[in-house]
Amino acid sequence: MEWQLIEVKDIDCAMDNSGIYTVIHRKTSDKTHKGYADYRVFVRIDIMRSCDDIPLISFYGLENNVRKHVMRWLDDNACQVSTEHASYIGRELHRATTDINYIQE
Repeated sequence: MEWQLIEVKDIDCAMDNSGIYTVIHRKTSDKTHKGYADYRVFVRIDIMRSCDDIPLISFYGLENNVRKHVMRWLDDNACQVSTEHASYIGRELHRATTDINYIQE
């Protein structure tokens, strides 16, 4: 296959049948870390069961660590999230860290 550049247009998301959704929060904390004082941004993600809105598990910490733990938990628990769904979760975790006025989309 030869390389090509494709200009993309708006597209609706394709929902999967994983049976879960996430609620993501941004938290800041004034902490000293490795000798410097600054505020740090943490994220919390609640993985919810779609059929009854019951939380299954929550993770809290630095975005990169939370992202990895979430993906491993989903894999270990046979939650069949689509690549698009996993990508969305990673995108929202990153936005929660970088956008001071973060609201989950």
